[in-house]
Amino acid sequence: MGCSEPSGAWIWGASTQTLRSRKQILGSSDPSPGGGPVRELILYLVRRFREREGREITLTRLVKLLYLVDLRLRERGLPGLGVRWVRWYYGPFSRDVVREVEALVEGGELREEFLASRSGIIRVFRVRRGVRVSPSPEEAEVMEEVLEEFGGLRFDELIERVYSTFDRDRVDLGEEIPL
Repeated sequence: MGCSEPSGAWIWGASTQTLRSRKQILGSSDPSPGGGPVRELILYLVRRFREREGREITLTRLVKLLYLVDLRLRERGLPGLGVRWVRWYYGPFSRDVVREVEALVEGGELREEFLASRSGIIRVFRVRRGVRVSPSPEEAEVMEEVLEEFGGLRFDELIERVYSTFDRDRVDLGEEIPL
């Protein structure tokens, strides 16, 4: 069931439970610097999540899975995403990742939909047909592992697992999470 909000005009602001304009939350909609690898990982996760789970991915879940991918890449000595992660409501958050998602929507590579749920309006994404996605083999392997381990978790379970990756007593809301 779709929402009547115009596509691309609003996102759900978890901190206030109100709809806010994107620019108010994100500032510029320019993609993150050097967004090439982040772009590929976003597109891959969105596509593979739908194939594996049979549903579209929400922005919050996508951000959390990308955080876990970033951790795994770094654990293996591979380059991470090169984005800044901060502690936010529902765990790690990156403005850089959200800006890249916005750029993909604006560029027509991602399609967004607004759906009604028990908790309110949710924003979900789907990779448009014909969009090629080609992460490196190492990145694809890490993303498949993350999807296998975390993709099917209930939202509260995912959040708990993500929170367990850093010391919440040492990182206040809005502060950078050391990786």
